[in-house]
Amino acid sequence: MLNSQMRAMGAVLIEGVKGCGKTATARQVAASEVLLDSDPNAERRAALDPRLLLDGDTPRLLDEWQCVPRIWDTVRRTVDDRGLRGQSILTSSATPRDDAQRHSGAGRFGVVRMRTMTLTENRRPRRPCRSPTSSTESRPSQRTAH
Repeated sequence: MLNSQMRAMGAVLIEGVKGCGKTATARQVAASEVLLDSDPNAERRAALDPRLLLDGDTPRLLDEWQCVPRIWDTVRRTVDDRGLRGQSILTSSATPRDDAQRHSGAGRFGVVRMRTMTLTENRRPRRPCRSPTSSTESRPSQRTAH
């Protein structure tokens, strides 16, 4: 799904809960990356000129983009200026603050929504769930009436 979106759109947004594999999936196709939630210089570069965060080979992964909300419109403009597909991959496990104004990205951004896998999909053996009261230690002894 990511590859088809990359071929069709200038940028792709991967959304999903924390730990579902967004970054790992994006890294499979990204040629370069910036980790916006852990790069101490990212905010500084964004404050000077958000286009600096796009410097690097494409597709460029902008992991946890909501940490620098200005990057959304910068990516959108870059997609328009370059006119190329598959330029950027943005990942996010959170919605940006309500005060972050941004263009919808319609016609420029493809969206991939990731969810966690079930145990069957993950091919892990299923173990029966035990209720805390099913343990023999926690059961009161049964007495018979005489």
